[in-house]
Parts: sequence; structure tokens; C-alpha cells
Amino acid sequence: MIFDYITEFAGYLNDRGYAVTQNKISRFLSLKNEETDFTREAEIIPLMKLCFCRNKEEADSFSDYFYQYIKDYKGSYAREKQRIRKEHQEQIEYSKSQKEKIQKEITGVRQEIEEKRKAVLEEKEMLHIPKTQKNYLKKQEVKFKQYFTKQEKNLLLSLSKDQTELSEDSKKTFQSLRKKLPEKAEKALLSGKMDAFEIYQNIFKILEKAKIQVIYYEKYIEDKIARETKELKNQQIELENKLQRLEREEKRIQVELDSRLFALTRQFTEKSVSKIHRKNFIGGGAVQLLEETLPEFMEKPFKKLDKKEKEYIYQYIRQNIVSFKTRLGRYLNTQERRKIDMGKTIQAACKTGGIPFEVCFAKSKRNRSNLILILDISGSCKEASEMMLGFMYLLKDVFAGGCRVYVFVNSLYDVTEIMETDSIDKAVQSVLQAVPAKGVYSDYNRPLEMLWKKNRKYLKKDSFILFLGDYRNNKNPSGTEWMKNIHARAKKMFFLNTEQAAKWNQGDSIASVYAAFAPMYEIQTPADLIRFISQIR
Repeated sequence: MIFDYITEFAGYLNDRGYAVTQNKISRFLSLKNEETDFTREAEIIPLMKLCFCRNKEEADSFSDYFYQYIKDYKGSYAREKQRIRKEHQEQIEYSKSQKEKIQKEITGVRQEIEEKRKAVLEEKEMLHIPKTQKNYLKKQEVKFKQYFTKQEKNLLLSLSKDQTELSEDSKKTFQSLRKKLPEKAEKALLSGKMDAFEIYQNIFKILEKAKIQVIYYEKYIEDKIARETKELKNQQIELENKLQRLEREEKRIQVELDSRLFALTRQFTEKSVSKIHRKNFIGGGAVQLLEETLPEFMEKPFKKLDKKEKEYIYQYIRQNIVSFKTRLGRYLNTQERRKIDMGKTIQAACKTGGIPFEVCFAKSKRNRSNLILILDISGSCKEASEMMLGFMYLLKDVFAGGCRVYVFVNSLYDVTEIMETDSIDKAVQSVLQAVPAKGVYSDYNRPLEMLWKKNRKYLKKDSFILFLGDYRNNKNPSGTEWMKNIHARAKKMFFLNTEQAAKWNQGDSIASVYAAFAPMYEIQTPADLIRFISQIR
């Protein structure tokens, strides 16, 4: 498996001054299928450089180390891991064989319980009717046909025999007749049929006495089933408990396996501080931008990027986000020139006879910069806007005043709340799906008017506005008056154009109109976008 080799290779690199941590390995594996052949260097080296290298020096020497590792390394980590897995696999297989054996035993016990239950139920239920009552039933046999159904008549005649067997059908007839007799007797009495009333009354008394025997017999059957199966049920419970213990043991074995593998992995992935060369940590150990080692596909136009390449780019952004934030945050916090506090400076000079040895400065005002992001998400700009959304989602907390996001085609939509979710991918996709774009043509005038009239309160003297689009306005008004007001209110404004600079003044483009208000940058590839953000001034 590639994980074995990558983890082992990480230890190999750390011994040579790199700092490949567990997090970097996880990032790499999230972008690459585990079945990928480790020796396919053309495919795997660029991604490894992106995930494992911190600067140009490490990137330049990476390929040599990679080939040397492939040539010389004996795979001790992989063998040790295989040995641990084999050991635990044997334990699991033994546990599974025991479980299968117990499950068969449980099945056998359950079948035996069911067979004993059926055998008890097959015993014939015998009713013992007093001799006087049997004689009465025999004498009334001729009248039964007149007062009872065929089934009821057969039941009553069976009761007159020396031994009465009750089947399930007979029981149902018995219960049904008992319920009917009081009603039949009442009707006979009211209609003056005393002969019928007397028969119903006597038969009811006979059945009531027989009922006691039926109830007793049912209890007897249940008790006998319980006695016959008690030992088997205890055996079943014992087997089920044993099965649960084996399942718990399997989980324990799996936890132990994970723990041992994790401990083994740490030997190769923990940072080896004593062996890392300090010259690799330019700028006090801060994460460095790897602009010299950007993969070639980052220079591809947004529309030509496939899904896998987009994942690489997001991975690059996440890996270097600390550097982006540090650079951008430093710029935002240091733009205001420090002012001399004359009162404190004079007061300090009094201690030295009026000679100003110490210049005191007023406290800097707290940074209140906020970001306003305005994106054209029409078909021609969708891919670039999607990546810009992802980038600024990760950078938004640099702005103390917050970040507001607007998207438009021909109407402006505030999607700030959607961008507050925990997942960058869900946030970006929710924004793109929430705004209708099909069959709608770009109009820059109306969104600018809506921004000025309805969202003016968010435009402050500390606002940074990033406007991304292709500035193709389909012969609509350019919205110059609204742009003028917005520009005058904001601190900084930047226009990012997804078209080539040579086309900015052709056709229905209004790029040159907007470029008069603020600088415009050509942003056609992810590399262009990264360079703009990392060098913003």
C-alpha cells in the first residue's frame, strides 16, 4: 500500500532535514488514491513537493532523495507493519472461528427448544366430564340439531364420550359457544321457549365446568414447556454471553492494532527537530510560499481545470494559508504611519534637561478593515469566482471588520451568511446554487446600484473591495455614477479581470471605464490569483 511507503519515506526525508509531519502526510493521502504506484514519479513527485517541501532548496533536492530512497531503501517499516497486521489477523481469524462455532451451537439449542415445545403442544387435551352430565348430553342428542350448528353439535357429542380430546378447532368452537349461550338463553326466555331455554342453561353450566379444565390445561402446558426447556435456555444464554465476550475481544484487538500501527507511524512522521537545518526556516520558521514549485496546471485557465486539479489547488491554498494571512495581516496593520505624541515626548525630555533622547509615539488605531467581495458568477466567470470564494473564505478572518460577500449576474445577492458555514466546499457550492445564472445575461449597472442604495452602510473608510468579473456588460449602462460613489467611500478597490488584457477594450467590455477608478489585474489562472493575493499592496 502507498501509505506504508509514504510514511517510511517521510522518516527518510526527516533524517535529511525536512519536516514531514503526520498532517502533511494526511493532506497528501487525501489527494491521492492509495492504489497509486509509488514508483510513478512523474505523477507523484509534483504532489509530494507541494505537500512536503517548505522552500525552493527542499524542492530542488527532493527528486534526488526520492530516487535514492527507491533505489536503496529495504522497506523495514512495511515489513514490521505487515508482521503486526499478520499477528492481529491470526487473532481475529481465531476469534471468528470461535464465534462461528458458538453461533452454530446457539442455532442447535434454539432448534431443540422449538422441537420440545412442539412435542408438548402435540399432547392431546383431555376433558373429564361428570357421568351425570354425559348422560344428559346423550339424552339431548336429538334436540342438538334443532338448537346448534353442526360444529357445535359435534363438540357436545364429543363431550358425552368417555374421553374427550380437544383439538385447536374444537377449542375455538368451545369458546365461541360459551359466549353465545347466554344470549341464546335470554332470547328463548323472552320468547317463551322454555324448553330451549332449559337446554341452553344446562349446556352453559356444563361448559363452564369444562372451562376450568381448559384453563388449567393451558397453564399446565406452559409450565411443562418451561420445565422441559429451562436447561436449554440457560445453555443458550451462556452461549450468547460467550459470543458477546468474543465480539468485545475483537474490538479490543482492533484498537490494539490501531494503537500499535499509530505508534509505529509516529517513528517515521514526528518532526525531528535536532536534525532540521535552520537555513530551511526562512523568516523565523513561518510557512513559505512555494511559488517556484507551483505545479504546471496552476497556469491553466480556470475553465480547463478538472476536479482533481482543483483539489490540488485548494490543498495548496490550505497549506500556505498561514503565510497568506501573515503577509496580508501585516500589510493591513502597518499601513498607517505612526504619529509622534508631542506631549509625552516633551515630558520624557524633561528628565534629560530638555534633550529629547526618546521620541514617543501615539498608540496606533485598532485595525478595523473589512472586506467587500463582489463576484460575477455568470457562465464566463463561474470557475474563477468559485476559486476566489474558496480563497477568501479562508482569508476572511484577517479582516477585523468582517467580510461581506456579494454575487451577481444581473441582480446583486448578499451571500455573507452562507459563507459562515464550517465547510468551505459546502459554502461555495451553496452560493453557486443559490443564485439563478442560467438564461440570465450580465448587467453591471443594476448590481452596483443595489450595492450603493441598499448596502451602503457596509462601505466604510476602512473597506477593501475586490471586484471580479469579465466586465462584459451586454450594452447595458456601465453604472459609472454608482462606481464613483463606491470608490470614493472605500479605502482600497481592486478589479480582477478574467479576460486577457488585449480584449479589455473590445466589444461590450467596460474594463477601461472601471480601470479609471482603481487598478485592474488580469486573472486567468489559479497562479494569477495566488500571485495577486500574496503580493497585494
